[in-house]
Amino acid sequence: MKARVLAVLRSLEHKVADYPHLMLTSCTGEVGAASGPLMLAYLASVMSRTDGPGKKGLLHLSADNGQRAAVIVRERAWCAVGTKMQNGTFCM
Repeated sequence: MKARVLAVLRSLEHKVADYPHLMLTSCTGEVGAASGPLMLAYLASVMSRTDGPGKKGLLHLSADNGQRAAVIVRERAWCAVGTKMQNGTFCM
């Protein structure tokens, strides 16, 4: 829990009194190595909803051996790799 709190505090642009916090394992149970892809898929499905967490998200994962990872994601328009978007940038 301490690692999760530190990851959130380090990634926030400004202090937020109450941010949306979803714990997927409370719904799915422990699924091991599938946790990361499952979190990404779930977050992608709820980001654009009005009751979703918003346009940005933080995934925090940890293993029994002490390894940890954090991923900051943001919603963006889907496009094919190498195509030019409306703002002039290219999809990667």
